[in-house]
Amino acid sequence: MSESLQFNQRRLHPLTKLVLLVLLASILLITDKRVDAVKQMRSQLASIFYPIQWAANQPVNWYNSLNQHFAEQNQLVQTNQALHAENARLKTELSQLKGINNSVDEITANERLKDLLSLPTTDAKIVHVGIEPFPTHYLLDKGSQHGVQVGQAVVTAAGLLGQITSVGNRHSELTLLNNAQNVIPVMVARTGVRSLLYGNLEDLELRYFPVSADLQKDDVLVTSGMDNVYPAGIPVATITSITPTSGTPFYKTTTAATANLTSVRSVLILESKPVVYLNEAESANVATASAVSAASAPIKTESAPAP
Repeated sequence: MSESLQFNQRRLHPLTKLVLLVLLASILLITDKRVDAVKQMRSQLASIFYPIQWAANQPVNWYNSLNQHFAEQNQLVQTNQALHAENARLKTELSQLKGINNSVDEITANERLKDLLSLPTTDAKIVHVGIEPFPTHYLLDKGSQHGVQVGQAVVTAAGLLGQITSVGNRHSELTLLNNAQNVIPVMVARTGVRSLLYGNLEDLELRYFPVSADLQKDDVLVTSGMDNVYPAGIPVATITSITPTSGTPFYKTTTAATANLTSVRSVLILESKPVVYLNEAESANVATASAVSAASAPIKTESAPAP
């Protein structure tokens, strides 16, 4: 005999459930407010279930902490990058300001020098320095249309730089003192003893100064004006060391140019009469032409006065 078992469960209508839950919630609210036993029971239940609640909240707290940590880390990285960029920008601006300040100082010193010089001058700026380890030529931003001519001396407030050796329409070439082909007639400002100063790339050489003459360390060498190129009295170099050399009648000296040959930017071109340099062939041609002209000239004789 088989007997089928049927379990029929009668479900409540949803509206009925809602009404019952509302009634239950109302009863709990009222009893919680007015019955102290319910309050105590709620407090004890809260104490019992607190560890479970704490454990359930930990994953959420950990997630929030990690999320906040990474967010702060990303913000710190971005802030650090922004500060590095700002620091680099400020360093660049500071370097530019230093360069501008140096240029302003040079221009101010040159303006003071212009007031002291009796010769007319032309302001110029260096626009190209080349790639030589020891530069001997600079390109200036003034040329023939500004009145610049070959042979003019170029100075700064600190002293002599060199002379103009090539001139274009808008630019000119400055050959510095340290050029190996330069020979500058100088004299000791303290004593007036004259000598020659030679360019030598890295420095200037006072090669043939006699030991019989008075020369001391820190003596200033100025142009003597004996070559009709450089006006007299312009500072050129300072004696940094002096040693008598056995077996020769000359001092062994080291000098330092008074003007900064490597970092100057603004210069003054002294207006003076240009000097034309002739090579040996041109000199021979000039001498020959002079001789021929003299030989072909008619000989003038004085005639006796008529009686």
